[in-house]
Amino acid sequence: MLKLFTVVCMFVKESVMILSPFQVDDHYEVYCVDTRRLQTVSRDLNSCSCCLHINVGVPCSHIFAVLAYTSHDLFQPDLVADRWLTFTAF
Repeated sequence: MLKLFTVVCMFVKESVMILSPFQVDDHYEVYCVDTRRLQTVSRDLNSCSCCLHINVGVPCSHIFAVLAYTSHDLFQPDLVADRWLTFTAF
């Protein structure tokens, strides 16, 4: 069984909860209405111009916004770096 560290679970939960102020287009450009900033998510969802996913190893809120926009499952374990995962026998 796959488990996430508690700190990552909290971060993911907070990122998913703030999806409403984002507008996403077909080019995976994510505009944050609150901050008036534009971020671009790669087509493979492995990076974002905010660099959080690359630096920390967990998806940023922009990646979650694209996942929601494309009707994908919001949480995908393969988007989390191995250092944040633990494996248990049951």
